[in-house]
Amino acid sequence: MDELPIIFGVLGDYVVDDTPCFGLFIRLKNWPVFVDVKQDRLENARRERAQFLCQHEAQLNSQLDLFLKSNPTFAARSIAYIGLHSKNIEQGEVFWDPEGYTLLKGMTFSA
Repeated sequence: MDELPIIFGVLGDYVVDDTPCFGLFIRLKNWPVFVDVKQDRLENARRERAQFLCQHEAQLNSQLDLFLKSNPTFAARSIAYIGLHSKNIEQGEVFWDPEGYTLLKGMTFSA
């Protein structure tokens, strides 16, 4: 079965790593990164946050460059996805490939 092409910036239902998810794809450092939107009572605010991140990819890329410069152990890794799961809408959980976990606070990556 052929994989469907990634469509960036479109909120919807996707299958990511064999798991049904809701969210959208953005591009960071030329990597496709899935922004996973938790579906609960804060879903509308999380949708808006996901779209905000998509609209501000250039700023996110600049912040990611700063983070990688300050944290060279992450330089050989890529971001697999960003989870918008927190009650704090401005915070995302960043999951790295092959491994690693950091936070996205506002627009700043934090170890």
